[in-house]
Amino acid sequence: MTARRYICKRRGCSGARELRQLLCADCWALVPQLLRRGYLGARRRRLTRTAKIAGEHILKALGTKSTAEPNGPAAKAARAYARTAAQLGERTEAGAAE
Repeated sequence: MTARRYICKRRGCSGARELRQLLCADCWALVPQLLRRGYLGARRRRLTRTAKIAGEHILKALGTKSTAEPNGPAAKAARAYARTAAQLGERTEAGAAE
């Protein structure tokens, strides 16, 4: 039987992590010190719910800001138009009518 490989929980990262770790070593180095202390303190005290909330804050703080698409009504409308045009087989260079 082969050993199970655990992947980092950060979106866009495929680094290996240990069973009980939240992130790989490279991503963990990017975590702000305050969040890191809160998460480790909750795990040490076995406050699982608090540790889970801290872990969610860590993942939100890291995010994927560099590859994230812009949000807002105009960006959402443009993406919706592009998806509809792709489904219909139309070209999207023309853009939506305004």
